Amino acid sequence: MNPPALLRRLKVRQLLLLRALAENGNLRRSAAALGLTQPAATRMVQDLEQALGLKLFERSPRGMAPTQYGEAMIRHAGAVLADLDSAREELAALAEGSQGRIAVGTLMSTSTLLLPRAIARAKAGAPRLQLVLQEGTHEQLLAALLKGDLDLMLGRVLPGSGLDAVNVEVLYREEFRVVCGAGHPLARRRAKLVELVDGPWILPAPHVPLRQRLDALFLAQTGRRPMDVIESVSLNTNLTLLRESRALGVLPAETAKQYGGLGMLVELKVSLKGILGPVALVTRRNHARSPAAENFIGTLRAVARELQRG
Repeated sequence: MNPPALLRRLKVRQLLLLRALAENGNLRRSAAALGLTQPAATRMVQDLEQALGLKLFERSPRGMAPTQYGEAMIRHAGAVLADLDSAREELAALAEGSQGRIAVGTLMSTSTLLLPRAIARAKAGAPRLQLVLQEGTHEQLLAALLKGDLDLMLGRVLPGSGLDAVNVEVLYREEFRVVCGAGHPLARRRAKLVELVDGPWILPAPHVPLRQRLDALFLAQTGRRPMDVIESVSLNTNLTLLRESRALGVLPAETAKQYGGLGMLVELKVSLKGILGPVALVTRRNHARSPAAENFIGTLRAVARELQRG
């Protein structure tokens, strides 16, 4: 018989019967273990031998012993059943969200604490979960999300095209800190914005809401806004610039705390009252998400609530 014809006639119960016969060598006990009558089990073995055109068992008063063909078929039946069992376990894991692949986009300057903590918690409960992280600008990540390359993205919501095709959920709002290098003359000094406005700054571009709120704060308190500005959203570049120059920068409070603890930066004692940045979860609208993605979003929400309370 050719292989396609065999596959059409082969039944899983026949494979289970082969495995049972290999374990005890007795047709009656094997049939009973599978909830079959002995005549039904006999017909299944005969049908399989007919389909293969080979004798799989030697019958005797003491039971059934596999031939060399039977031994080969039993070995392959075991492999097929093992694969089916693995498939069942994987499908169950995918259905409950403990396994799968999630692609997450994040801005380089956000989610310093939220995302790592959520990932650690998710992996602790689902070690086989695969998480792929992609950093980029807001525009890059939004394009990847709409294309389907990302399951979700975390960042600050910017006005612009594409937002009508996504759902935006603000997870929490974080404060910002003015930072500088450890060797800066103003390090560890209490200062006012009027003393800082004319200094060199590293800030986002003018169209970014954070920059607009900072400019408004400077105008309200000093009558002017910073003009000596390097526009950059690259966290790594900004960290190096802050350490190598006398520039000032603005970072999320958790980011400033983290790098301050490492001795890389110093937080200036200057108030940025009212400057809050929403950290948002962005997902595609009208798009079904996998159970794994839904579970991870739930973890993000839980961690965000803890950060907001903290």
